[in-house]
Amino acid sequence: MDIHLLLALTKSAAAHIDDDKRQLCANVIDETTSNASSTTRGHRQRRHEGKTYQRAYRAKQKASNTQRIDTISALQLEIARLEGRLESLHAVVAAPLRTFQPEMRVMVEYFRLFAQGYTSDTTECVHAIQQDFLTSTMREDMSFMNESGIEKLIAQWKVYTTIFDSFNMEIRSVRVAAFSPDVVVHADAMLHLRISRLTIETLFRHLLGDECLVQRLIGQVLDLPVQVSFAFDANAKVLRYDNHANIVLGLSNLLGSFEATVKALKHFPMRENAEIIADNQLEDI
Repeated sequence: MDIHLLLALTKSAAAHIDDDKRQLCANVIDETTSNASSTTRGHRQRRHEGKTYQRAYRAKQKASNTQRIDTISALQLEIARLEGRLESLHAVVAAPLRTFQPEMRVMVEYFRLFAQGYTSDTTECVHAIQQDFLTSTMREDMSFMNESGIEKLIAQWKVYTTIFDSFNMEIRSVRVAAFSPDVVVHADAMLHLRISRLTIETLFRHLLGDECLVQRLIGQVLDLPVQVSFAFDANAKVLRYDNHANIVLGLSNLLGSFEATVKALKHFPMRENAEIIADNQLEDI
């Protein structure tokens, strides 16, 4: 081969190689530049997102702090209001608050000890217990059925336990009805009174001519609703004992008709305060 031709081919090949190198370098530079540009855009986007998140977080924290401040302010106002209310209550109720348990216990114990009536037999232990209770919990000048002292109470107990075949006193509820000027304890109760021949002769004397009605009554139980109130002095002793008996309801439930109830009530010797107007012989038993 001609040497000149060989040299020409060699130069041509070298030129092509140089062109390829330059193109490759250009491609590498372009790719590097593109990657760098993409990386820069990614950093910018992340910075933007970070700033946006921080702004949202700061706004949320600010709103939360504002809400906390408002809540604290409202609580401070409520505390101040309650403290003022407490001071006013202290001014109104100077003495320590009481539960009135001593007075309540007296009422409950009274119903427990006298649930089956009064025991007149002085040889019985129950009689001594009942007497001790009355003298220790009730004042000597206690007001009862417009009289003073426990003698009237004992006399009425004797009448009840004498004229009825059986006596049972059931307490339904107890509550403090008043605490000023006197502590008053109120009880709702039911008296279960079994009628005997003596009951008819004492309470239904005007019905003795109606033998059919008399026979219907003997052996029956008169359920008499009563309300009992004890008013106490400063030493928790009973100074006033009040009763109220629902006689109409008791008799109407017993007799079952309006006519019979009216007839029985016509000369019924029991007052609304449950006092039985009896012969002196009964009260002296």
